[in-house]
Amino acid sequence: MSDKDLSIIIVDDLQFSRIVVKTALKKAGYNGVRMADSASEALAMIDQKPADVVLADWMMPEMDGLELTSRIRQRDEEKGTYTAIILFTAHDGVEYLVKAFDHGVDDYLRKPPNPHELAARVNAAARIAVMQNDLLETSRQMEDTIRNLEEVAMIDPLTGAGNRRFIMSQLKSHIL
Repeated sequence: MSDKDLSIIIVDDLQFSRIVVKTALKKAGYNGVRMADSASEALAMIDQKPADVVLADWMMPEMDGLELTSRIRQRDEEKGTYTAIILFTAHDGVEYLVKAFDHGVDDYLRKPPNPHELAARVNAAARIAVMQNDLLETSRQMEDTIRNLEEVAMIDPLTGAGNRRFIMSQLKSHIL
């Protein structure tokens, strides 16, 4: 996936912070950058068009970055997708880093982020998201193939008649 194909959402209640991050990402070649001033707006954006990477501030009114992460993870689980999440914070200390990772955050950056480090971490997060989504899609395709093979292994596709395996499974259920 090229940088131009990447969908990124920046979530921060401070407009200045959003613009600084967006400018750094634009300079790094990322074009699919959207901005949200609240977590609820970001969730609405994700519903309209999924994001590969979400960059969110930890401290926001209404819903903080950890709760946003939980909601995104829940939606990903329901839809069978994966969104990489990078949290920004002014917090200092390992306990905050551990707390963020325990809540499902993929990466963590101190504010203000270094533009080169930001671009590198977004690139790494995007690679992970793309690979994870490819893996989820492959898994869905394999499940479909297995279901089809199991059906073909029990019922003749030409005649619709059950074979010995089908009869044995039906016989077991009737005996029980």
